Amino acid sequence: MRLVRPGAGNPALAVSCALTALVFAAVKTVPLGHEAYEVGLGLLPYPFRALFVGATEPTRVALMMDATDLVALPAVLLAWRWGRSEAAPVSG
Repeated sequence: MRLVRPGAGNPALAVSCALTALVFAAVKTVPLGHEAYEVGLGLLPYPFRALFVGATEPTRVALMMDATDLVALPAVLLAWRWGRSEAAPVSG
């Protein structure tokens, strides 16, 4: 096992942070992203609800579309910087 700095030579950290920020922003500001989130999150528990509770159709999740939530986006930069500074074990 060797230690590698995730941000130093591994693009997975940067890609995951960028995707997190983009999806969060889309859900909060773009109607199609908002709709996809509501439907998708409602579909996730459906198999379990159908099996254990007898649900016959998925539920719809209610989400408030609020662009002011975007003030949380700088937290992604903090996560990226913290990830770059940590060493993570990598097999190989």
